[in-house]
Formats: sequence, C-alpha cells, structure tokens
Amino acid sequence: MDRTDRTGLLKVGELARRAGTTVTTVKYYVKEGLVEPAYKTGPNMAYYDPGCVERIRLIKSLQKERYYPLSVIRDLLDKSGGDQREVDLLDAIHKVGARGGGESYSSGEALRLSGLTRQQAAELARHGLVNPATEGRRLVYSGEDLRVMKLARRRLEAGIPFAHTVRSFLAYETALRQAVEEDIQSFIRASFLADSATTEGAIRMIQVSDETLDAFVALRRPALNREYGSRQLDLLDSYAESLSRTLQWLETALRRRGFLRAAARLARAEEAGAGGEGVDRAAYYYGLLSRSRGEEITRRSMRCGQACAFFIAPGAPPSGTLEERFLEAAVRCCWLALAPPVLECAQAAAEAEERLLEAAGQWPGREGDGLVTELMEFLEREKMVPDRNGPGR
Repeated sequence: MDRTDRTGLLKVGELARRAGTTVTTVKYYVKEGLVEPAYKTGPNMAYYDPGCVERIRLIKSLQKERYYPLSVIRDLLDKSGGDQREVDLLDAIHKVGARGGGESYSSGEALRLSGLTRQQAAELARHGLVNPATEGRRLVYSGEDLRVMKLARRRLEAGIPFAHTVRSFLAYETALRQAVEEDIQSFIRASFLADSATTEGAIRMIQVSDETLDAFVALRRPALNREYGSRQLDLLDSYAESLSRTLQWLETALRRRGFLRAAARLARAEEAGAGGEGVDRAAYYYGLLSRSRGEEITRRSMRCGQACAFFIAPGAPPSGTLEERFLEAAVRCCWLALAPPVLECAQAAAEAEERLLEAAGQWPGREGDGLVTELMEFLEREKMVPDRNGPGR
C-alpha cells in the first residue's frame, strides 16, 4: 500500500516488541507472506498496521503451540482471517489436545530420561517410531518421542527383548497408518463433502469419531489378543502331535524299505535322555515337547524355545555310521520343516533339507533319495493338517 500518512503505524522494532517476538521473526513472517507492511519507505524500511500485533501473536501460537506448518497458517489467515471457528476446526483435525505441550529434549536429555542407549534410540528413529528434528548439529526429540522411548524402556525392564519391541511397535505403526488413511478418506467423503456440512458440525463429527475409534481399539485389542494367544497355545499341542506322528512314520518307512537296523536305532533314540548325542539328542527334544503338554504354559513355551535353539544351531558335523548321519539329518529336517511360523525356522529348514539330501546321497543304491522324496511328501501333507499352523501356512 502506498501512503504518506504514517500516523498510528508501527516500525518493525516496535511491532516486534508489542508482539513479544524479535525483529528477525517479524521479517521472516514478512518474507513468507504472512505479514504485509502498510507502507514502505525503502528496501529495508517499512511501517505496519497495529493489527499486525495480534496477527503475529496468532501465527506464533499456531506455529509453536499447535505445530502447524507455515503453509497451513498462511492459508488459514488468507481465507478466514484467523476466525476462531476455523482455528477450532484445525485443532480438531490436527488433534491438538492429544499432542500435549510443545516440550522438546536434546538427545542427551531424551536418553537420560528414557533410559535407552544411543543405539536403541537410533533404531527407533530408523524405523520412524520416533522422529527427532535436526537443529543445527543437534538432534531434538519431542515429548511424544520421549514417551515412545519410555514405553520401550518399560518393556525392556519387564524382560521383553528390544528387537521384539521394535517389531511390535512397527507392526502397529504400519497397521495404524493404513487404518487412519482409510478412515480419513472415508470420513471426508461421507461427512466433509456433504452439502449440509458446517464448521461446528465438522468439529463435532471429528471429536466423536476420535472418541469412538479410540474406544473401539481399546475394546478389540484385548479380544484379538485372546484369540491369537489361544491359537498360538493350540499350535504347541498340534506341533507336538505332528512331531510324534513324524517319528512314527519315519520308523515305519525305514522298516518298509528294509532299513531294519536304522528303524531300531530311531526307536531307541526316542527313549534317549538329555545326555545323548547326534540322533539321540535330536530325538530327545522331540520327546521334550511332547512331555510338556501337561505342564504350565510358561514351561511349555520354554521347552519349545530350548528345542528350537538346538535345531537352529549349526552344531557339530554329523558323525557315526551312514545311517546315523542320515537319521540325525532327517530328524533335524522334520523338526524345522514342521515348526510353526512364529518360530521363524524357514531358512534353517531349507538348509536342513540340503544336508538331508546330502546324507541320503551317501547311501548305496540311491535308496536314501527315494526315502527322502517320500518323507518330503509326508511333511507336506502334515503341514496341511487343519489348524496345525493356523491360516495361511
């Protein structure tokens, strides 16, 4: 605006003082098009309307307390002049009340308050579970970041491995992102685009939507935990049954093919104790899981974990006679091939199958190859037993 009457207008220094900010901040807002001078006397000299004081205060509030980006603030001011109803609508959309204050913490403060190591915090940031900002050469964590870090530490103190926490948090983060995106799109189509939509109505719909969805998640998560937790416990029982059937089948198949000594060797191995080696040791872990079926949940899970650690570990190269090496490789392969997905044995199972084929190839007359083929067909049928490994196996 070109005017010569400067009565009542403010220089930039006075404007900054009244607005409770700095000259640098005012000039930055001017540069970004958020504040316009009423009268310019030169490239670096301008006068401002007193109304800019409240405008700057509003900008600072929207930016510092509500975290709105300048592009959103500019649009709000241009189209509504900062109308409080529009600000309230933005608050509802951006969940201002749920975000807490604008507290921030240096990297050292966040690590000290959360109890995490620098490496653990970096791992959370790598997966987008915390989002520290860079200020110069410093990393700065928000209050929300710190709360996530404290949750991870609380799980550590309860004995939950940090890697598991990262995977769990990431699974929920991924699912929530998809759910929120679909919900927002559906909400906009069904509500915001309606001809009768009003600002007050939109605010009310957002608030009720948030409250009911939070309540729905709180109701459904325990129910789903019960469902999937029970399913995993059932898997332990069905897995033990599969292992028992597999040993019986393998012994029968050996006898049918005339490998009587190997069949007898396997039958004795099932009765081996914890001090056995080779196929005896492997068969012991089959029985360990079967014998745990009447025990408490924690002990059953521990038994399964012990067996899993044994079969996944590379161990010493198979020794003994050809049939002993074959039997040990077969018992290892079966255990890993039938393991439920939760045990994550797929890679180990593939390697065990290769070792089994190698052991079978050392038997004369290629009889071992035929037995392996028959065994693989049995394992595929066993995997398809209803409910043995849950859906999608």
